[in-house]
Amino acid sequence: MEPALEVISLKKRFGPIQAVDGVTFSVKAGEICGFLGPNGAGKSTTLRALLTLITPDAGTLHIFGLDVFRARARALARVGALIERADFYKYLTALETLNVLSSYHRLRPDKTRFMELLRLVGLEERAHSRVKTFSQGMKQRLGIAQALLHDPDVLILDEPTNGLDPSGMVEMRLLIRRLCREFGKTILLSSHLLNEVEMLADTVVIIHKGRIQAQGPLSEMGDRNNCLLIVRWEPAPSALLEAFAQSLLPQRVKNLKSDGAEFQIPEKDVPELLSALLGLGFRVVEVQRRHTLENLFLKVTGEAHVANNQS
Repeated sequence: MEPALEVISLKKRFGPIQAVDGVTFSVKAGEICGFLGPNGAGKSTTLRALLTLITPDAGTLHIFGLDVFRARARALARVGALIERADFYKYLTALETLNVLSSYHRLRPDKTRFMELLRLVGLEERAHSRVKTFSQGMKQRLGIAQALLHDPDVLILDEPTNGLDPSGMVEMRLLIRRLCREFGKTILLSSHLLNEVEMLADTVVIIHKGRIQAQGPLSEMGDRNNCLLIVRWEPAPSALLEAFAQSLLPQRVKNLKSDGAEFQIPEKDVPELLSALLGLGFRVVEVQRRHTLENLFLKVTGEAHVANNQS
């Protein structure tokens, strides 16, 4: 099957800086692909080239087989994008904003369509509010609405959770998942937030210093020898928690609470840990196991501080 999006041997230099150097990857139709990398890795350069906002020095880029430079109008007609922070004319309302932006796509004004999009992104009740009254999260959602105006097959989202509070990040995550699963959009999601990508993506591409370091299905990308184990138990007394801290690898524990904890632990040690918890007297009610991208990401990028960005 023809890829929805394909980048082949992309190169781009800005003066002495080689921003991307032979980048090659593809995204299947109907997938969410996480495009990961630390700041300055080449993510934005790659996305801007895909959208013809910059001209690459070498390489080819395709949207459903269409060369984005040789068949620009037809290729970009199948793409919607939100690049970094969304910003609009502050004196316009959300509805007026979509009306103005629809003209850029040579679409006829369609209030019914505009309201459908605002409803989809959770802004229906603010349709007549001026953008200057919007939070950054609301602007990001309006940015998604404008990207959908011409009903594209592919969405390119560059750091869509930038500047959002935790509730805004959850809303954006749910919206992105719905756009893929219910509306069949192929989504290229650029981010440096590993946890967000892990909860959304089907496949992952990791870029560092302008080169692809790893790529593949998310299920095959995590460190299979390590997992994030999330254990929930009935609220435990402080004495039990103290006994736990003294006996069960406290250096492996994250987010210890009276009703649960997270463990970064080798896969082989999971049965022993759960047995020990039960032996101490914890009444375990839920166990979730996740293989994280963190170890792989840190290994291929060497950016140890990135782990702090996942909170």
